[in-house]
Amino acid sequence: MVQYVPLCVLKHKTMSVYKSLLVVVLTVSVFFSKLHAQEQGWVKIPDANLVLALQDIVPAAIIGDQLNTESPVVTGTFSLDIGGHGITNLYGIQFFTSLTYLECKNNGLASLPQLPSSLLELYCNSNQLTSLPKLPTALEVLDCSSNEITSLPALPTSLKNLTCFRNKIAVLPELPKTITELIIYSNKLTCLPVLSTNITAIDISKNQLMCVPNYLKAMGDDTTKYQICGEANNKNGCPTVKGKKK
Repeated sequence: MVQYVPLCVLKHKTMSVYKSLLVVVLTVSVFFSKLHAQEQGWVKIPDANLVLALQDIVPAAIIGDQLNTESPVVTGTFSLDIGGHGITNLYGIQFFTSLTYLECKNNGLASLPQLPSSLLELYCNSNQLTSLPKLPTALEVLDCSSNEITSLPALPTSLKNLTCFRNKIAVLPELPKTITELIIYSNKLTCLPVLSTNITAIDISKNQLMCVPNYLKAMGDDTTKYQICGEANNKNGCPTVKGKKK
């Protein structure tokens, strides 16, 4: 005997099969879309606040949380000001390969990713940084003040301005001869490296210094109260050179 299936039941089963197939098709489509995006230089920006900032700055290069790292507006951007946006993860900034100026102050950053090698000025002050990555070799200005940094990486030989007050730095690396401004008050420094005579602005107050390696014309009276490091007053083994008061 032939059994007849009611038309409504048949339609219901057909719709169920159709919906199941549609879900499979959409899932596969999304998978290959993401795969294609990755192959085309798209990367996910994990920080939602950085996404919002980039949507304003480079809208043509970002879709949702996906950044087109090969877009000319990314590779051709020279300056980024993303300070005060509540950003905690700066991943993605390394793809701005022509960047010369980066201002990311007043955020919630605990670390920085690899920085573009083209960078000349970096303002990462007023965050929660405990360290810095390797610095770009052409960097001229570094402001990392008001953080929790305990030590600095090697400083580029091109650096002119170092501002890192209100941190927890105990030792400074060798200072490049190009440096003209050194603002390092309110740290935990017990020694200073030899100070370049090119320095025209300096503030080393509120540290734990017992002596200085040399005097500079830029030093004020509150700085020249320190003696030159010598055998009698150099318990910390600080470097020294012959110098005269201004």
